Amino acid sequence: MLAVAPATAAAGDRRDAAYLELLGKGGLWSAGYEHRLDARLGVGVAASASWIADERLLSASPYLGVVVRASRRHAWFAQTGPQLVLHHVRAAVPEVDDHGHTGAAWQATSGWELRGALLVRASLSVIAGPGGVVPWGGVAVGVRW
Repeated sequence: MLAVAPATAAAGDRRDAAYLELLGKGGLWSAGYEHRLDARLGVGVAASASWIADERLLSASPYLGVVVRASRRHAWFAQTGPQLVLHHVRAAVPEVDDHGHTGAAWQATSGWELRGALLVRASLSVIAGPGGVVPWGGVAVGVRW
């Protein structure tokens, strides 16, 4: 059985956060926004766009987050939600049509965060989709207000 401790007021005064993430929810990178509903629960979204040669990759990952255990300056958090992806490849020659597809997976994330005006997170995720299950990690830096 997992005991859940109430979050302290240190981060509770700062209900909104914006962050940049390396790896994590958006693949190689993402920009995110999060809003705390109360001291423990929050909702957020991380999104990214990548252009590599003739490929375009767009992703959006909305999530529900919970503070599992917290002290005044640190917290253990968990997040879960879908990962939605649009992949488009431009054909190299005019005789071939461009092609693209959309996909969805489910992502469960847990990690540590430094709380306060500066947000720093390190996380590990499990992403499950049609292609299988993949472990993933990420780091994020942002601000809270």
